[in-house]
Amino acid sequence: MIVKTLDKSRIVFTLTTQELEDRSIHLSTFRYGTKEANDLFKSILQIAEKDFHFEADNQQLLIEAVPLPKNELMIIISKSTTFPVLNPNHSVFADNRYDQKDTEVSYVFNELDDVLALANSFSTIHGRSSLYRFNNKYYVVIFYDNMDYKERLYLNDMACEYGNPTQAYIRSKFLERNGETLIKYDALNKMADIRE
Repeated sequence: MIVKTLDKSRIVFTLTTQELEDRSIHLSTFRYGTKEANDLFKSILQIAEKDFHFEADNQQLLIEAVPLPKNELMIIISKSTTFPVLNPNHSVFADNRYDQKDTEVSYVFNELDDVLALANSFSTIHGRSSLYRFNNKYYVVIFYDNMDYKERLYLNDMACEYGNPTQAYIRSKFLERNGETLIKYDALNKMADIRE
């Protein structure tokens, strides 16, 4: 299990295929509201509280589960006092599965310099990527179709150093409709060619 504390209000867990198998979880049947989903979220919350001091402090929690390639699962826990409609400790499963050949994950960055720093952290990035601007922030969408397991984990870790995973509904189609497409194809490799 890979755990990344983004700040005091957000923490990300990435569960491997083996870890899901050990918990008898199959993404093809995993749905919000089921016993297996509730049990998983409760277990992850306990780990967050016990091992990473991620306390809810009477704040509302949003739990998003984002399927990754090769039956991996990213769980993003956010706490806030401003989530609409949700009750405290309410869990949400983001059922946004894509074809395994076109699975994508998106990250948000406050500054374009942060995107440049991410791009320059790699000699070559084999996965496809796109860059968008939306609401005065920059979004990088990464498609994992041509990446091996270690490269995906490393890229996710590096992306979280400079930016944050987005809410599950913010995908390439959403950004194309609502934002501005800055670089449609091979964005990170093209950004890496930019030197200060």
